[in-house]
Amino acid sequence: MIRTGVIRDSTSSFASPIVMVKKNGSWRLCVDYKQINQLTIKDKFLIPIIDELLDELSHARVFFKLSLRSRYHQIRINDTDIDKTTSRTHERHFEFLVMPFGLTNAPSSFQALINVIFKPLLRKIYLGHVIARGTVAMNKGKVVCVANWPTPTCIKELRIFLGLTRYNSHFIRYYGNLARPLTNLLKKNAWQ
Repeated sequence: MIRTGVIRDSTSSFASPIVMVKKNGSWRLCVDYKQINQLTIKDKFLIPIIDELLDELSHARVFFKLSLRSRYHQIRINDTDIDKTTSRTHERHFEFLVMPFGLTNAPSSFQALINVIFKPLLRKIYLGHVIARGTVAMNKGKVVCVANWPTPTCIKELRIFLGLTRYNSHFIRYYGNLARPLTNLLKKNAWQ
């Protein structure tokens, strides 16, 4: 990451800890920005209404796919803010020259930049759904994810599962009837 210009050595008084997170069977290095995030003024960013966008797109004729790998690392950090991204290891301190994952305003900053870059295409493109002329469908990967979801063993896990399915409920015929037995489990004392 030093060779590619993502990070450099730092002498900053800020120092967020590094944590190892297991993902997809391998370990991933992450910075825990919890303390700096608590001090950060949160961006106010309006998210468009998904159903309206999908309805508009269902009548489109031209589509393309865009992959933005290492998306945050494409955005340089303002020189006056670089020291706030510092992380520490047992040997030394590093600071990010580009936007790291984990900062509270990283998603909204990234989306704001994308909105500027793709301004002529706004309300003409949309992520995460399969859109073809005259139709909008749930991404097959999400269908597989829901089908293979482990059985919830507590109310917290059930809420997560219902949140996932509710987001895609307009693709699931009779969703309310199908989900009712599960939503009944959210009632007080239902798990006892």
